[in-house]
Amino acid sequence: MYGDVTGNGDWGGYDGAHMLEHVAQELAGGNHHTFPIELTAPVWAPLPLSHADAETVANVDQELKDHPDYPGDLTQQIPDIAAMDAAYILQAAVGIITELPIPITPAAPSAATMAYALRGDATSERPGAVITVSLDAATIPELHAGELVLSFDPALLKHTGAAMRFDASGDAASRPLLSQGDRDETVAIAFASGRPITGGNAILDVTFEAATFVAQPREGVVRVSHLRLNGTRIATDFAFPFRIEPYVNRLMPNYPNPFNPETWIPFELTEEADVTVRIYRQDGSLVRTLALGRRAQGLHVGVADAARWDGRNEAGEQVASGVYVYELKAGAYRASRRMVIMK
Repeated sequence: MYGDVTGNGDWGGYDGAHMLEHVAQELAGGNHHTFPIELTAPVWAPLPLSHADAETVANVDQELKDHPDYPGDLTQQIPDIAAMDAAYILQAAVGIITELPIPITPAAPSAATMAYALRGDATSERPGAVITVSLDAATIPELHAGELVLSFDPALLKHTGAAMRFDASGDAASRPLLSQGDRDETVAIAFASGRPITGGNAILDVTFEAATFVAQPREGVVRVSHLRLNGTRIATDFAFPFRIEPYVNRLMPNYPNPFNPETWIPFELTEEADVTVRIYRQDGSLVRTLALGRRAQGLHVGVADAARWDGRNEAGEQVASGVYVYELKAGAYRASRRMVIMK
């Protein structure tokens, strides 16, 4: 029964979800993905569904592609199972299509009519930054399915997620099913819907986290190696370059300086550490100890994150005007600078 990839005698969202998982896993370059067919014969059939039959019925538009071992040999072609097949199953599940396989395979729209956009964005150039590659297909009429494969350097990036944006003002029924597959340096996403995907529901964000520890500046690229919208394969050379500048241990000038009555002491850490700031007079006598506790790798520069000194000593008394020395200790790192209280 075409569309019934689970072999339970019916088609529905469950079949569509497994279809997308199948597409995403295989696009990611992993091992051949098998469908979750019934392991024993159901009451309505003499035999359980074989894996070969599952692939046959999954190919509801009956498109074929070259066998990887026999490129160009039309006699060896295999089913081209794609996200659009899942969309057809979902359409059948809600009654938009009443027969599978679809009676006449529709001609795939040309790439020229696929008005889409690919964009990249990075929150910063520092370790741990969020890097996002977005596919915007919101202007494509009658969008039902899509496939996107990204390649990257796993030593520099970690894939953290993929999601379609939620369009609160749009039709909730147009929100697609989505599945993703990860294989080392490749991530593949497949999505499909029985109804047209519109507005923000048609914008896919794939997110990565930059490496948290790099010893020197590093550069990398996220590339799109496969793109298909509805039934159309689209050639693209999209690449998003990024750079990672490592954090360093650094004590920065306090602000304001001169100050009265309080000041903030910013710093940067190359790794997580217990941080202590000590305030000294010019003769070396200790005025105040600020135990900041465990602080994360990165910049600590804002008033909510930098060390704050209120100009008081350990007894809570306001200190006199003059020049003071502040020292930062973070793990094995030590550094000091001067500041001025002016009343």
